[in-house]
Amino acid sequence: MTRVGIVLLNYKNWNDSIACMDSVFGDPYADWQLFVVDNDSGNGSLDHIQAWLKDQSIEPAAVPASAFDDDAAPVPAAKVVLIQAASNRGYAAGNNIGIKAALKAGADYILILNNDVIVRSGYLETLVSYMRDHGSCGVAGPVLFNERGQRDPNCARRRPESVADYLFRSTLGRSLFHDNRWVRHHFYLDDYSFQEPRAVDLISGSCMLIRRDVFERIGLLDERTFLYLEEFILHEKLRATPYYTAIVPASTVIHKGGRSIANVDSVALNRFSKASFRYYLRRYRGFPSMSIELILLASSLPVLLGEGRRRFSRFWGRRP
Repeated sequence: MTRVGIVLLNYKNWNDSIACMDSVFGDPYADWQLFVVDNDSGNGSLDHIQAWLKDQSIEPAAVPASAFDDDAAPVPAAKVVLIQAASNRGYAAGNNIGIKAALKAGADYILILNNDVIVRSGYLETLVSYMRDHGSCGVAGPVLFNERGQRDPNCARRRPESVADYLFRSTLGRSLFHDNRWVRHHFYLDDYSFQEPRAVDLISGSCMLIRRDVFERIGLLDERTFLYLEEFILHEKLRATPYYTAIVPASTVIHKGGRSIANVDSVALNRFSKASFRYYLRRYRGFPSMSIELILLASSLPVLLGEGRRRFSRFWGRRP
């Protein structure tokens, strides 16, 4: 079988991490190793996770993130490796700890899996099989459903090309003109039935399988963002390679959404999002400063007008 390194980042909400892990263990695909990274939760998360694993008769290996600083040091062979980060440097940096460990352990593919996801049986074999059969596919993801059984539109998105794309597919534009053509185009609503696999620009960062060679070509996740825009930046870097991104509808998961950001206050979320968005638009898209500030203003207006965390989360593809 093809070896998959599953990276699961935990921040404070160990209950969701356990529920996610329980669904992973119930999947029939067997050739995986799980790397659970605690992003300095400070609430004993790994102790709770370790106790649950032992109740399942699974003996994990527990190591600090610094254990992987030595290139010669081996990765524990345990089915589950618990890694404690010394500090919280953000979503990308936390995931990179697990990605580095999985690559070092010899994984053929890396699955980045948010801990607010519940996988459905067969999800991983379906993704791996598609990528085995399509050598030009560098990133693949499932169709996401929310807990009410509705498809999450964020599972497939187009790359916004213009300022208008950002303004009218964003929270403000969608609030004023809910079903406008920019929204429908952005989420593939006019030309895709979500029945067969197809190449798309972006999939949700909550569950994505990435070929090892992709990381060897473009490096790890960009750690200059603390939170948000990771999949957008990954897409920009992937554009410089021969690989494409695919959504594979036969693979499905449930995405609860918004669980980790529930532990962060709205002021901090707003600060993180603006910093990440400004960095992405400037560094990866080359937008002029005036356009960037206009886009940021449009994305912030619902928050400033009192819409709060729910509207804010929808803009970024996180569901509360």
